[in-house]
Amino acid sequence: MESLWRFLTEFPLLTLFLVIGLGYLLGQVSLFGFRLSVAGVLFAGLLIGALCPQLEIPGIMGTFGLVLFVYSMGLQSGPTFFSSFRARGAGYAALALAVLLCGFGMLLLWARFLHLSRELAAGLFTGAATNTPALGVILQIAHNNLPAETYSIAYPFGVTGVLLCFHIARVVTHQKAGSIAPSVTIFERNFRISNPDVAGKTVGELHDEYGEMGFRVSRIQHEGKMIVASLNARLNLNDLIVAIGSDESLKQAEALFGAVAPTRLEMDRREIDYRRIIVSNKRVEGNSIGQLLHEMPVACSITRLRRGDEDIVPTLDTCVNYGDRLRVVARREALRVVSRYLGDSIRGTAEMNFASVGFGLVLGALVGMIPIPIPGFGVLRLGFGGGPLVVALTLGRLGRTGPFTWAIPASANFTLRQLGLLLFMAVVGLNSGLGFARTFVKDGPTLLLAGACVTLSVTIPALVLGYKFLRIPFPELLGVVSGIHTESAAVGFASRMTASEQPEGGYAGVYPLALILKVILVQIIFRFVPS
Repeated sequence: MESLWRFLTEFPLLTLFLVIGLGYLLGQVSLFGFRLSVAGVLFAGLLIGALCPQLEIPGIMGTFGLVLFVYSMGLQSGPTFFSSFRARGAGYAALALAVLLCGFGMLLLWARFLHLSRELAAGLFTGAATNTPALGVILQIAHNNLPAETYSIAYPFGVTGVLLCFHIARVVTHQKAGSIAPSVTIFERNFRISNPDVAGKTVGELHDEYGEMGFRVSRIQHEGKMIVASLNARLNLNDLIVAIGSDESLKQAEALFGAVAPTRLEMDRREIDYRRIIVSNKRVEGNSIGQLLHEMPVACSITRLRRGDEDIVPTLDTCVNYGDRLRVVARREALRVVSRYLGDSIRGTAEMNFASVGFGLVLGALVGMIPIPIPGFGVLRLGFGGGPLVVALTLGRLGRTGPFTWAIPASANFTLRQLGLLLFMAVVGLNSGLGFARTFVKDGPTLLLAGACVTLSVTIPALVLGYKFLRIPFPELLGVVSGIHTESAAVGFASRMTASEQPEGGYAGVYPLALILKVILVQIIFRFVPS
């Protein structure tokens, strides 16, 4: 065994890869439905780090992984975060700040009671609040691995405690699994035009006059002839049309056009057909659906956009990203032209503009280094955990700036995010292993209790305040609490438990804000708790 440990110490890069592989396998092990997931890499690193005390991985590799993770997450969350924040921003912000301050106060009490150093206290807070980026920031400030030791002790209950609270909350509020409204489904419905206000207008003029109502028109049957519902296609009384949208938006379509028709025009694919086409042409990347329809060399209608695992009915203002899959309705011979125009290369689902990624990361790092003076307190910095997030949220919302398209294809984004988190966890674990073992043997049970108290002091008030006072719908509330804990495993659990996608909306609306608040709070802990 000594020869093995010596071998691993001599080849740190090989050891890093070994930790990632073993840790990922460990993360897939299920115990009463709980998985460590990516955090398994941290615990594999702690084990090997404790057995190879001479091993040390350059910290810059972990920082690089952290920046990749946070930046990718920010780009993905940008569009939904700002829309969610506009809808319930004040309530989400107030709830997140209030309950995180509860956890902050509980942490200060335990730090004083246990005489914890500021490094150990800050690590305990990030573990109990399951916030890896905040851990990265405090590791940069501390210049040692002490915060990672208490982070690792508090982290498991930081995850399982939240899931346990979700179970109890469901029982107390008498919510039944699967009884919540299901996720939005996209339907196709036929209508006969009987509204004289619509007759004579083109599809484009209809959008200009009535705005976006959440549905798209794909086909028109005029006097027995089928035509594509392009922006220039004209609508007439008694025409049959096919509209695509949610059940709610199609009720608006019925009010606008007329009664539902018993026909199924979309089933006739002899002349007009549809295809899923991948956006891989860099010249159209970042353009809106309206621009594409105006500039397309043939008449067509774009009725759905698939980004990652989600299908949406796009508006004319929706911008397309590299790797998006569009459902295009056109004449059979025209679909080949549309395919060439959009690119339709499978590589588009994974490729990215590395110039945009590079400049975005530079901006994020610079913003993270900006000192923020606070009178009577000192200077705060967002660091490499907060700066890239703030920049990525902004760039994700903008989508495109001049020649730069900031968005990353969903599959590539997921890969970057996972790779970054795996690197960070592995490096932190390997460099903290020996200290973690000593700390756990000395004060493990007490620190576990302290971390559990911090976790519960955030989760329970969030559930009570959100449900009783803010009246947040239960599925969405679980997503909000998951976002406050910045824990993706919790939001996945909440979505399965409620049979709804509402938790994901709540999660996206509060996650970035909670992350930034924690980055600030751990720095305050570092100032308030004695060294």
